[in-house]
Amino acid sequence: CVLEYFPKAKFKQRKLLKSTRLEIDIWVPEFKFAIECDGWFWHHSDWAKAHGQEERDSRKAKECIVSKIDLVRIIDRDWPACKLELQKKLEALCQLQT
Repeated sequence: CVLEYFPKAKFKQRKLLKSTRLEIDIWVPEFKFAIECDGWFWHHSDWAKAHGQEERDSRKAKECIVSKIDLVRIIDRDWPACKLELQKKLEALCQLQT
């Protein structure tokens, strides 16, 4: 989906944020736009909370703000509901390109 709009998108980027232990799932460099694809279990379940994932996700969001990266999070179980929203955002960015 993202590559249709942005063929230069990069995946699994570690060197964008201050903490190299944090990774961006999808990075669109020409717009400083990032997409995180969060599995519900790994990011939002009781297990994730007990293992500090919420803190890591919060730190990543803060580092994106400081780095002026527009971060969008997609939670796997919410994908059907947010797919259209993401598509609209990608199309709007494409229009900015032209």
